[in-house]
Amino acid sequence: MSNVATHPNAPKLLDEVRARIRRLNYSIRTEDIYVDWVRRFVLFHDERHPRDMGASEIEAFLTHLAYTDERSAQCLIFHPYAACGVTSFSNRCASSTSAHKRS
Repeated sequence: MSNVATHPNAPKLLDEVRARIRRLNYSIRTEDIYVDWVRRFVLFHDERHPRDMGASEIEAFLTHLAYTDERSAQCLIFHPYAACGVTSFSNRCASSTSAHKRS
């Protein structure tokens, strides 16, 4: 998986996900699950960075899971925060990229 950051000193995507989750004091298990969802989302979209994607890519990923992976679909039904993790991180990624461009 390409985990290349835009700027040479910027953290890699999954490292950034882990750091944000740790700042929120989530459990290590939750961290692992969120990182896995983000990793799967990025791989599904041919290793594109979440900041370059939007609602249509999130919908395509969730639709794919619903039709092809019964276990994942059940997880998203019973644990909607897993789906929100991808959405939330994508939104934060886009806003942090905008803030970084302004500085």
